[in-house]
Amino acid sequence: MSPFFPCSIVTVAMLFLGACGSNDTNSVPTSPPIPEPVVSPVTPQDAQISNLVILSTNSLQDTDGSGINSQLPFAAYLYAQGWPAPKWTPGSFRIDVYPESTLDSRSVPDIKPLGTWNWNSEEALGNRNKNLVGNFYSFTINLNDRDIAINGARGFEFLVRFTPSSGDPVVTSAVKNVWVR
Repeated sequence: MSPFFPCSIVTVAMLFLGACGSNDTNSVPTSPPIPEPVVSPVTPQDAQISNLVILSTNSLQDTDGSGINSQLPFAAYLYAQGWPAPKWTPGSFRIDVYPESTLDSRSVPDIKPLGTWNWNSEEALGNRNKNLVGNFYSFTINLNDRDIAINGARGFEFLVRFTPSSGDPVVTSAVKNVWVR
């Protein structure tokens, strides 16, 4: 056996052990670091509402099990200019339903709506909810409550208005469409 063989084995072993104990900063960790929690800014209670965002389904639903798609559940989010989080604000809500292709942007037409639903400030208070987006109000209307002809229509449009109890200006949502089928 060559005298260099035991030395080469020792050298290889030292290299191997050195590599195993390496503090290589270029290695990739097995999981990303946990991010620091971020506290989102809270909209001040006295901030004036400037925008009303409505989230709803695109078609009528049968939420009461009657077999007729006549109900429209929707969520109303109130935002103040410059603040990212929606907030609850005392006030009343009104939804007006119009025939399809009647409304333009946020305009309130001069024609009579097919149906109107109102929630005063106290009733709206009972409809407050919270989710990942933030604070909101949830409502459901039933077109059968106002004898609105559902079968002959392809769809409807609606606007929601919020009237703050503080006396600040009324805020109107964008036009939303809902399909009968």
